[in-house]
Amino acid sequence: MSETHHVVIVGGGAAGIGASLALASLGIPHLLVERGELGGQLHAVGGLLRDVPGVEDIEVEQLFDLWRRRLDRAKVPVLRTEVAYVDIQPDAEARYILHLAGSGEVLRTRILLLATGALPRRLGVPGEELVPEAYTLSTSRNPERFAGLHVAIVGGGDRALEGGLNLLPHARQITLITRSRRLRGRPAWAERLVSARHVTWRPETRLVRIARDADGTLLLTLASGDSPEEVLRVDALLLRLGMAAHVPPLGEAIASALERREDGSLRTGEGGETSLMGVYAAGDVATPSPFRSVANAWAQGLRAAKAIAL
Repeated sequence: MSETHHVVIVGGGAAGIGASLALASLGIPHLLVERGELGGQLHAVGGLLRDVPGVEDIEVEQLFDLWRRRLDRAKVPVLRTEVAYVDIQPDAEARYILHLAGSGEVLRTRILLLATGALPRRLGVPGEELVPEAYTLSTSRNPERFAGLHVAIVGGGDRALEGGLNLLPHARQITLITRSRRLRGRPAWAERLVSARHVTWRPETRLVRIARDADGTLLLTLASGDSPEEVLRVDALLLRLGMAAHVPPLGEAIASALERREDGSLRTGEGGETSLMGVYAAGDVATPSPFRSVANAWAQGLRAAKAIAL
């Protein structure tokens, strides 16, 4: 397959769907590409969402159903595949070429909108591969699965604190592990969590190795200052190290031309324009982490669509 499009949107989360629906209403032909289920990283959230404009608190699955119905009514073409990498070619009518994973097939487009969201930051320690679920396991969806367990949470931001608070009524013990002496999340959440009797906070502590015992217990090797390393035995581990902007692999010419912020997110103008003509970005991939939300991603998708239409 080698198709040419006017606009290709990569990413089917809030920003990509918002942009797609706006382009459809403006009569601009486009293709929406999503490697997984529509909804993007919200699949790892679960529970109620409270920052969706125009609605009261809404369950994630209800929001997905609403988005799917709107895309169906707008007759938006959706391609379920992963983009292996994006490159540039000397063709003004189809300047960008998207190589699709596993097939050798390509898409060509004049305008590219990156709405690829963010992915969990990795810890990068031995044994990390033993707990792939530690990055995405939801504490708001069926938190009772943690009933009676000793849970370790690594991280001191809002996501770590919220996870701990969700587990307070269920977990037997919670150990919060942070590299810093300061918790970066909301002060009210931090105070409530660390003041609970069954919560232990381990500041200035690093998780340096993960292993699993024969009975399935996780063995976490912890290092703190000049003290000897120690092993903490837990039943479950949540790694909440923040989210990093997810930019798909890029050819050298594109990678060198796209400007980024210090945190790796793409630098954009008011309409989502990047430093490379014809490439736009919207949502978490183009937003510093403190300002990421469903509402913001949706709004950026709408703005990018209007900028493309101009």
